[in-house]
Formats: sequence, C-alpha cells, structure tokens
Amino acid sequence: DQRSVLLLGGSVLTPAHGDIQALLSDRLRSRGWTNVVVDSVARLAHSSRDSRFKFQTITSSYDAVVFYHGINETRANHCPPSVYRDDNGHYAYYEMLNVYDRHRHTTPISAIPYTVDYAYHRWKQVLLPRRYVPLDAAPPGLWLKYGTDVKTERAFASQVRAIADLAEARGAVLVLATFAYHVPDNYTRAAFDAHALDYGGHTSPIELWGTPASVVKGIQTHNDIVRTIAGERDGAQLADLERVIPKRGDYFDDVCHLSPTGCILFSDSLADVLSRSLPR
Repeated sequence: DQRSVLLLGGSVLTPAHGDIQALLSDRLRSRGWTNVVVDSVARLAHSSRDSRFKFQTITSSYDAVVFYHGINETRANHCPPSVYRDDNGHYAYYEMLNVYDRHRHTTPISAIPYTVDYAYHRWKQVLLPRRYVPLDAAPPGLWLKYGTDVKTERAFASQVRAIADLAEARGAVLVLATFAYHVPDNYTRAAFDAHALDYGGHTSPIELWGTPASVVKGIQTHNDIVRTIAGERDGAQLADLERVIPKRGDYFDDVCHLSPTGCILFSDSLADVLSRSLPR
C-alpha cells in the first residue's frame, strides 16, 4: 500500500535550503515504507496562515501531514499594537489574501462586492504604504522596538488548531514539529556579514525577521503553542525538533536554515515520529 505525507512550512522545507523532501522519502523507505510519496507545499516566507489556506483547498488525501512553522510569524510582531491584526492584515499581501478569502465563493452575481473590496484595499496600500510590514524583508527600523511584544500567540494557535481540525476530519495523522533555530552567543550583524560565526553557511541574517531577542522570543512562544496543542489533540504527534537538533553551527546555515548535517538529522527525527504514528 502507498503511504503519502504532506509537508506544510516555509523556506526551510524548500529545495532552495536543503533536500528534506527527498531525504524524508529515503528515511521512510529505510524504515519499511516501501511505497511512499512525500509532497510539499512549503514556500519562501510563507506562514502558518498560508499553510492553513493551502491545506483547506487541497483535495488530495494524505496519510500524514507535517506542520513546521515558527519564524516567519515573528516578523509580524514588529509593529505598533494599533497596527497589528490577527488576520495578518498589517501585511499588504495578507490583506489582499483576506479579501480573496472573504469572497472565495463569489459568483458573477456577487462579483461587484468583491471588486469594491479589492479596489478599496489596493488603493489604501498605495496611499498608506508605511502602514504595512514587508512580507520578505526586514521590518521598518522604527518598528523594531515593538518586536519583543509577541502579539502572534493567539493567531498562531488558531492556525495550528484549524489545521489540526482539517487533518482530523480527513483522517490524517498530524505531526506538529517545533521550530529549530540557532543564534550564536557572539551574534552580531557585522559578524554575520563577515562570515565570522559558527554557521555552516551564512545564508540569511536574523535581522531579516527582526531583532535577535524578538525573533527568539517569538519562536519560543510558537514552539510552546505547538507542544501544548500536540498534547491536547489525540490525533496529533509531536516532533520536538527544537530540542532534538543541537544549537550549533554545523547543523545550521543561519538562524533557521539547516546545513546538510541538520537536514539529515531533521529528516531522521521526523521519519522516526512518522514510523511510530503509522503502521507500515
């Protein structure tokens, strides 16, 4: 019988930052899954909200679904509380995604409200560009001070629970993975740019997401949520990768992207959890 696994995540799970998809397939086959398919809808800069949207629109069935998020949401905290929105509407990208979601059952008869809603928000983005957090770039410097106020806790938990509900309804085992990261004690942006840290590579500076303190606090908050929800849900399994993968540069190319050694340990650990969760 064929077994199928779906990966939900951001850039860590993409081919641009390692071969986890292929490695996981190999590791599962070595554990007796002779006929296995590992699909991925992971994309650069995508968050748990993107994964929830994608998962709810996928019609294919999967035996297991792996959730791996935690860092991209931290950028969302770098804004004043008055700007922050749980639906990520303080990003131009998500504001338009939310417009689509509100009208995704639009028919020709109801196209006018969608058009008005779309036009209103596009013009607002043109007129008020500084109101938004960038999707795949460093937060505005004046907003960095807001990052240690982790405002994403409620929204992140909501996305995880929604994905868990979808997995349960579809009869899929859900593997909730904590997010692995590494920030060297001597981290500075200058040391990163000079390739003077212990990273196997120096791919993306942590400042792409925010300040080191705010990014670490955000990831830790999101990991605690993953652990809590995994413990609450009968159909969910925890892959505590943040505790499994050593916080050393030989496992990381930067704060979150894994080195080849890190990808191997990631895939082995995930394969162990999947093997225990599903019979061969």
